[in-house]
Amino acid sequence: MKLLPHALFAFLFSLAPILAQNGDTPAKPAEKPVEEKPTQEPEVAPDDSSKPAKPQKDDTNPKAGNIDFATQILPILEKNCVECHKAPYTDADGKKKRPKGGVILDSKDGMTKAKKGKLVVAKKPDDSLIVHSISLPADDEDRMPPAKKGDPLAQDDIDLIKTWIEQGADFGTWKGTGAKTDDKSSNDKAEKGKAEKDKDSKESKESADTSGEKPKDDDTGKKGGEDLALGLEALPEATLATFADRFTVEVVEVGSPLLRVTCYGREARIDDAAIAALVPLSAHVAELVLARTPVTDAAMTTIAAMPRLSHLDLRQTAITDAGCTKIASLAHLRSLNLHGTKVGDRGLAALSQCASLQSLYVWQTPVSAAAVVALQHALPTARVVFAADLPSPMTEEQNRGGRARR
Repeated sequence: MKLLPHALFAFLFSLAPILAQNGDTPAKPAEKPVEEKPTQEPEVAPDDSSKPAKPQKDDTNPKAGNIDFATQILPILEKNCVECHKAPYTDADGKKKRPKGGVILDSKDGMTKAKKGKLVVAKKPDDSLIVHSISLPADDEDRMPPAKKGDPLAQDDIDLIKTWIEQGADFGTWKGTGAKTDDKSSNDKAEKGKAEKDKDSKESKESADTSGEKPKDDDTGKKGGEDLALGLEALPEATLATFADRFTVEVVEVGSPLLRVTCYGREARIDDAAIAALVPLSAHVAELVLARTPVTDAAMTTIAAMPRLSHLDLRQTAITDAGCTKIASLAHLRSLNLHGTKVGDRGLAALSQCASLQSLYVWQTPVSAAAVVALQHALPTARVVFAADLPSPMTEEQNRGGRARR
């Protein structure tokens, strides 16, 4: 029994070669088998069907794509504007119908070549009069459509029109309508054409509304047959372009050196300093629209030095009697809008020296009725709008008097 450990050791030692051959001897740890990846197809572009679909273009979003005038903009105008702003036409009773304010919205030419200002300026909604008019507050007398015609345009419609203009105001193939004549009068259209044209040219000026709209035969640049542009050379386009950051400066009509200066959409930026910067244009300015700007009496010194100025709109500015006294010296001023200003009797009295004045708007000012009467005595041909330009109901006494006369 004592030999047992030695015998066991010898036995195990004899088995060593056999174990080595069979790989049962201690060896290095077996290498970790490479984990086989799941079988995959060769890499290809991912299948879009396995991903959420990309959102499709939303045609209802104004910014989604190019806006089509005929299907998206024209319906808005036809619903809210065209009724009062059609091209001149003759109705079934043979009566001549004209667009309100001379603004035509049922033709491309009417919107892009309007004499009263650029209704639509491609890529410049701030310079487009149509955007200015439809964006005014609901209680503003110049807001379009007017309160008596309906509610303001929906903001979505306003944004759509703005975006269309920003995109370039593309009318597509649409050109709109021209002058229309209803069937009843179409047979004698040729015979009446010349007669109506002659009649139109002789008609007295159409009454302006309280906003200071110019009468239709009020030709800018002319005073009693005197052409204010006589001997005046047009300014270079480069000169006019230097004012584009604050003002819209354009000729009053093709070929004229006289200028119309407006600031629609940028009123808050037009202060006395901005008016002083207009000095290089002074000799050429015939129309100046500064409504709702923060200009004061100080700016009137610059304006009074514009020798050919015939139309001046200062409504709802801070001008007072002192400023009004300065502009009373303008030799060719024909239309002056002081609606909503602080001009009173003293300022109105100063205007009595303005012999060329034809239209004056002093509605919602401190001006008294006595001062208006005095001015009308001094300027008997001038039309002074002292209150809302609406027909007044007849009093009971007037009604009785009317019946008595019958």
